Amino acid sequence: MNIWDLAEQKIEENKRKRNANNTGNDIYLFHKDPQEPIESYIVIAGYPKTGKTTYLNRFLGNEITINPTTILEYSFGYRHRDSYKDIIHTWELSVDHNLSPLLQVPLIKNHLQKNIGLFIFFDLTKPETIWILIEKFLKNGIQKIESITKDDNQLKDYLEEFSWKRIGGRDVENMISFKMRNQKEGKIFVIVLDF
Repeated sequence: MNIWDLAEQKIEENKRKRNANNTGNDIYLFHKDPQEPIESYIVIAGYPKTGKTTYLNRFLGNEITINPTTILEYSFGYRHRDSYKDIIHTWELSVDHNLSPLLQVPLIKNHLQKNIGLFIFFDLTKPETIWILIEKFLKNGIQKIESITKDDNQLKDYLEEFSWKRIGGRDVENMISFKMRNQKEGKIFVIVLDF
C-alpha cells in the first residue's frame, strides 16, 4: 500500500465517522453548535497575478471588476441561515516574500479560536520561489501564533487538540510518520497547516 492509498483510506474513514456523527448539514463540521452563527476567517496570500482575487470573488459570489490587490485587503461575505447570519472574513495578501510579516495582521487570538484557514497561491512558472514563499509565511505565522500562546497554555492545548481533531485524530500522526519511515521510493513531504 502506498501513501496515496493510505490517504484515500483515511479520507473514507473520516467521511464515515462524519456521516455517523452528523446530525444535519456538513457546514457544521468544524463548528461546535449549529444553533449559533458561524464566523470564519480566510487568509489568501501569494505573488501578484496568481489568481487570488479571482478565486476570492468566485468564492464570495462577487461579480465585480477585478483590480490588482494592493498589499493587504480585507473583505467579507455573509449568508442568512434560519435566523442566523454566517460571516466569513477574508484577507488577501499580494506580496513578495519580503512583506510576509503582514500575514501576522489577521492572526489574532480571537481568530485563532474560531475557523481560520491559510491559502498560499504560487506562480508555477517560477518554481524556485515556491519554497521561499512557504518558509517565509510559515515562519511569520508560527512566530505570531507562538507569541499569542506563550502565556496561555490553555489556548495552546486547545489549538493543538482542535487541529488534530480536524484532520482525524492523533492516529494520523502515527500513521504518516510510520509510513514515511518505511517509504523506500523517493522523498515524500506531508505538510499539514491548520491554525
